[in-house]
Amino acid sequence: MRKIIMMAAMLTAFAAPGIGHAADNKAKDAPAAPVSKIAVVDVQGLVADSKAGKSIQSQIQKQRESFQAEFSSLEKELGDLQKKLSDEKADQNSKEFQAKRKEFETKMANANNLVQKRRQSLEKGAADAVLELRKEIVKIVADIADKEKYTIVISRQDVILVEKDMDITGKVLAELDKKLSDVKLKLDSAPAEAPKKK
Repeated sequence: MRKIIMMAAMLTAFAAPGIGHAADNKAKDAPAAPVSKIAVVDVQGLVADSKAGKSIQSQIQKQRESFQAEFSSLEKELGDLQKKLSDEKADQNSKEFQAKRKEFETKMANANNLVQKRRQSLEKGAADAVLELRKEIVKIVADIADKEKYTIVISRQDVILVEKDMDITGKVLAELDKKLSDVKLKLDSAPAEAPKKK
């Protein structure tokens, strides 16, 4: 009985290393996990520095100047009406004075509505133009990622430190400027162009 136990123990001792080697071999034969290839893109930088982005900013500035010229004209007109009403206070009970005051109040309300309308129109036009630009950026990034086999592309704004060779912003900018050099600013309503400065 004792000999049987000893033989069993010896068999177990010799068998254990074999099992361990078999497990090691299986681990070595298993395929390695794929390594992710990561790229980083500065989207905000592309919106600011691209030809299309600069075009949008230039158009926004021109529209602001046009709006300011329009508002200045309205402000002067309202100021003149207010002065006339102030000069005619002695006749404030007359029908003519009441009609002028009503005209002034109507024009003041219309001017306030116009300012709000112009502001909303500019904000919407700018947002739509930037959205169009961002969509084109996404397309170009997707093309580059496909060609260069990037599995993950992260916005630069979400990264604190990054190696230079991971940043593909320059490549995206070059392609973006080739494909989209201008994005038209579309407004629901706009005044005539502001007079050019002499």
